[in-house]
Amino acid sequence: MRPSAHFAIAIATILGARAAPTYAQTDFGSWHSVAFDEREMGRVTLSGYVQVRLHDDSSELRQLYLSQLVDIEAHERIGLGINYTYLPTRSALTGDFLYQHRIELEAIPRWPAGNRLRFDVRNRLEIRWLEGKSGTNERSRHRAQGRYVMPDRGRLTAVFANNEFFYDWDESKYNENRLTPVGLTFRLYGEVGVDLYYMVQSLETSGRWTHTHLLGTHLTLAW
Repeated sequence: MRPSAHFAIAIATILGARAAPTYAQTDFGSWHSVAFDEREMGRVTLSGYVQVRLHDDSSELRQLYLSQLVDIEAHERIGLGINYTYLPTRSALTGDFLYQHRIELEAIPRWPAGNRLRFDVRNRLEIRWLEGKSGTNERSRHRAQGRYVMPDRGRLTAVFANNEFFYDWDESKYNENRLTPVGLTFRLYGEVGVDLYYMVQSLETSGRWTHTHLLGTHLTLAW
C-alpha cells in the first residue's frame, strides 16, 4: 500500500477515534505557543513551553500556559515524560485569573508505518491543584496522532492530524475533546520550525457542550 493510502487510513482512524458530541454554543479563538528545545543529556531532553490562549473571537486572553518538560527516550518505540505546568485561567464569573498548578506524567508509544508515516498515542495523567478547590484533581487525557513526513523538497516538512479526549476522575466523566483535523509543519531556517493547525475544542459544563474553533501556531526554537 502506498504511503498516501496509509496516511488516509490514519486520518480516518484518528477522526473516528472519539467523535465530538453535539454542540450547543460556538466561539472562535487562537492559540500561539513557543517551545524552547532542547538540552539533551543522553536519553533525557529538557525543554520549555509558553502558550497564549485567546478566546471570544480571539479578543480576550483566556489562559497563559507555562510548562517545563522532561522527555525520556525509554525505547525507540516509547517515550516517557514528567512535566510541571502553571496555567492561570480567567474566571467566567469574575474575570479574575485563577491559578492552576499541575504535575503531568506521560507515556507515548510510537509506531512507524513505512519510511514517512508515524503514529503515536500520548497518554497523560495530570495531578492538578486548582484555586478555590481543596485537595487535588486527577485528569487523564489521550491523544492519537498520525504524522506524514514530506519528501525533502521545500519548507513544508510534515502533515499531521490528531484527536484527544479528556477524562476527569473526580467527576467520573469525559468532559473535553480536542480535534485537529489538519496541521502543517514548516521549516523556517536552521533548527527553527513552525506548526500551523486548525482545532475544534469541545467542553462540557453542567451537562452542556460548547465548542471553539481555533487557529493555532507553534514555533519551535532550538538552543
